[in-house]
Amino acid sequence: MSATGITTGYGAMRMTADQPLKNAPRGWPIDYPRINFLRWKGAAVVQEWDTDAWMYTSQVHAENRAVWAAVDPLRAWLDDHVSQ
Repeated sequence: MSATGITTGYGAMRMTADQPLKNAPRGWPIDYPRINFLRWKGAAVVQEWDTDAWMYTSQVHAENRAVWAAVDPLRAWLDDHVSQ
């Protein structure tokens, strides 16, 4: 997983950061190349679907597991590069 993969690698899924910091975190220059990521307080990867009949069947479990599996490389990258 690379920084480019993080921003482009999830197809229909989107990554969001709710209410980012207004400025660069303490100790980081404002012109840092990926300052937008450093300003995040948290993150979420979201998969949205149009309402469909499969959502009311057991298929919903498989679809959710597929999303979790698709996001696992991001989780692993964050664990390796961001976790304290």
